[in-house]
Amino acid sequence: MVQSFVSYLTFFMNEHKVFPGVFMNPQKLTEYQSGSVRELFSLAWPLMISIMSGNLMFFTDRWILSMYSLHAMNAAVVVTSIVSIFQFAPLAITGISEVFVGQYNGAGRYKEIGRPVWQMLWLSAGLIVIYVPGAFIGAEYISETFRAEGRPYFIWCMSFAYFMPMIAALSGFYAGRGEVKILTVAAIISNIANAGLSAVLIFGAGFIPAMGTKGAAIGTVIAQFIYVAILFSIFIKREFREKYGTLDFRFNKTLFMNCIKIGLPSGLSHTVEFVSWSIIVNMTAALGVAYVTVNGLSVSFFVLFLFLVEGLQKAVTAICSNLIGAGQIDRVKEVFRSALKFHGITAIIAFVPLVLFSEHLAAFFVRDEVMLGTYMTSMKISLFFVWLFLILDGANWIMVGMLTAAGDTRFILKVNTFNIVFFSFLPTYYFVVVKKLPPETIWAIGTPYALAGICVFFWRYKSGKWKKQTIEAEKTS
Repeated sequence: MVQSFVSYLTFFMNEHKVFPGVFMNPQKLTEYQSGSVRELFSLAWPLMISIMSGNLMFFTDRWILSMYSLHAMNAAVVVTSIVSIFQFAPLAITGISEVFVGQYNGAGRYKEIGRPVWQMLWLSAGLIVIYVPGAFIGAEYISETFRAEGRPYFIWCMSFAYFMPMIAALSGFYAGRGEVKILTVAAIISNIANAGLSAVLIFGAGFIPAMGTKGAAIGTVIAQFIYVAILFSIFIKREFREKYGTLDFRFNKTLFMNCIKIGLPSGLSHTVEFVSWSIIVNMTAALGVAYVTVNGLSVSFFVLFLFLVEGLQKAVTAICSNLIGAGQIDRVKEVFRSALKFHGITAIIAFVPLVLFSEHLAAFFVRDEVMLGTYMTSMKISLFFVWLFLILDGANWIMVGMLTAAGDTRFILKVNTFNIVFFSFLPTYYFVVVKKLPPETIWAIGTPYALAGICVFFWRYKSGKWKKQTIEAEKTS
């Protein structure tokens, strides 16, 4: 049924010229000058919408859960921080397919493009043997405060956590070649499915009982499956099989290890980040409802607006990896300048809701007027620092995207690990857990953390050492 729907979708979009170029295979990434602001915009906005739609799944679940029960929403926040440790590290590894696809595409090695995607799909599938038993074992260690609502949410999300790495692996096939708008279409479809399913399953309807957090998790899992099904169905269509070898699913040890070599440092970097964040969330949860609520809402809005920098980073990685594959590494500086200009525009866009309308954002989740009045000052300050962190860290994402395209991921791991420990985790532990400063302190600490990253990554970029880290593009056949 999914295959039939995707076939019709492909036919309709090509016939009516909706999103022209989505299902074509131009040799250039875009019609614009390589590295220009216009090229970045043409690639970044579909990626932004795609990522926003994906992030909106978690935001929607939390919003609907807040109407069901504020305690249920807080339980989902705590549990998500744990699942993220196991989910987003492999996602960072499998997402490295974009770099290989981009470099192969830039070098004109089209027949090899499907291979790195398959290697990362095999890695994603292999995670099943870890995730399924881990879901039931780990559920028993959830904090007693949130166990009733958190246990079913954890079991469902953890059991199917391999869907997200699959999405990342398949997304690399489209992003690495500049055909990103299909990601937007797939994300919107799956997001609509998630919103409808979550509403019904959380509150119940007709013969379907109210399932609370369990219903939210089931809705998200089904939506993620739909996302994977759409991307995979198009990935193996005849046109792509013939030009890009997308049916060459053989396990290739050499290529697999090359992907791991470049992707593992990025995955470990995410692991350190999410382990640190999970510990912080669980430690601050013990300080009271105010810390859980203010931080939980701040995280929700940060994730919602993260698409502005994440989409830009993926566009930067796609363009830079193609330039590197084509032997034009010196043109990466043009991409850097364009990305900073584009990021300045997104800073203004994010300022309006996160700073000017922060009161309305807080009221969107907290409907008790007394409770809202209690948290409002902390929420407004916290959301200002969310905006500031989003902008400062966004500059880091741009430089990380460039270094990743060149394969300089081990340096990224070293820097992120040091900065997370000494500029994020330890200061948060001391000032929030020990000194018990107000909840907004958690996000205020993000400013020096982001600035430290900017200084080091900019030094690395200017040094030119990253140019020597380009992945080996040996034949893998």
